Amino acid sequence: AVVGVSTGGAYALALAALAPERGTAVIACCALTDMTWAEGRAMMPATAVRDLWDAPDRAAALAAAAEAFGEDGSRFLANPGGDGGDDLPALPAADLAVLSDPAWLDRMAPGLAEMFASGVQGYCDDRIADGAGWVSFDPGAVRAPTTVLHGEADPIIPPAHARHTAAVVPGATLRLVPELGHLSIMSEIVPALGCEV
Repeated sequence: AVVGVSTGGAYALALAALAPERGTAVIACCALTDMTWAEGRAMMPATAVRDLWDAPDRAAALAAAAEAFGEDGSRFLANPGGDGGDDLPALPAADLAVLSDPAWLDRMAPGLAEMFASGVQGYCDDRIADGAGWVSFDPGAVRAPTTVLHGEADPIIPPAHARHTAAVVPGATLRLVPELGHLSIMSEIVPALGCEV
């Protein structure tokens, strides 16, 4: 089984579409949908997402990412409980609880360090890649049983993205979980796989 979280959802679906013999099941968790869908693209915040997609070149995209998160990414998780405004939404209570869990932070810290080991370049290049949409694979070619798992309180990638993905992947099962957000929904991955760890 292959699981893709956030923008990794596209990679999980691409594997299932392009190498069907390699995956027996797919979970796209809190996943960004195909950004050729204009309505879904418009739902994403400008700061550090659409600003990067719309930048005229990589240098301008890097500057936008550095402005949003700092050159070293140190502001990536800054003020998660703030009002958020229209552009950078505040996280729901379930996500704030995850961020206050020392065990979760201990597991996440090495990944965050690697994410910004070269400054904002990795984050920026991921945004440039996902901004083009699903142009290198056809989600209609996915044949593995697919679960689209999303928190209904996700302010980072709106639940409408999950609905769209479930509509374009044949036979996909949509599972929206009330009150969970972009981080807290990950607690539902193992149950969605139907196994125990």
